[in-house]
Parts: sequence; structure tokens; C-alpha cells
Amino acid sequence: MWSGLGDGTSWTDGDNWDRQTPPTATSDVLLDNTLVGANYLVTLPSGATTVTVNHLLVTPTTGSTITVVLPLANTANPGLRIGDNLPSSDDLVARRGKPCSATSPARRSATASG
Repeated sequence: MWSGLGDGTSWTDGDNWDRQTPPTATSDVLLDNTLVGANYLVTLPSGATTVTVNHLLVTPTTGSTITVVLPLANTANPGLRIGDNLPSSDDLVARRGKPCSATSPARRSATASG
């Protein structure tokens, strides 16, 4: 779960996570407003780094926005991999109000709003 207690934006900063370590390929990741009560942005790493997680659940509270950004400086293909390879499971879920939306390719981000 995102706590934002590190630098407040970097996926790779362990202090931003409630377990003091970034998620791994087997992690079920929750981005919500339980520990951070306002809008926030999570920036994935730059370079040839692929972030891989089992599931990603984004559930902002009503009136809040959570944005995940894949920076242009990330050259990995893919830069973010989500999934457990099971056709019966939901690997990426955005809840509350509007569905998850992606911005232009130049920004490479997805936002969920409550």
C-alpha cells in the first residue's frame, strides 16, 4: 500500500510503501487514499527498467485523483507489466467514479479519479 512517506512520488523509494520496500513481481499493489488523504502522483523509474506486479488496484476516494506516470526517460519495453497470466483474474482495476484514463503518449500516464 502506498504511504507516500518517502519522497512522496517515486515507485522505487521503499519509504513510500507501507512495508518500506517497493512491490515485487508477486505483489498485489493497492494505490488508494487510506494513508494519503489527498491527490497524489506515483512515478515509475527511468531507464531500461520494467516494473512488474501481480495486480494493481487504484481506488481513490470521492474527489481525489491518483496518477501513475511512466516517464519518457523509461526505455524499457514494457515499462510496466501487470498480471498473473490467469485469464479469470482482473490484473488492473481502477475504481470510483470515472474509469482509468490515459493521457497522450508524450506524457505516458494513467489517472483514476474518485
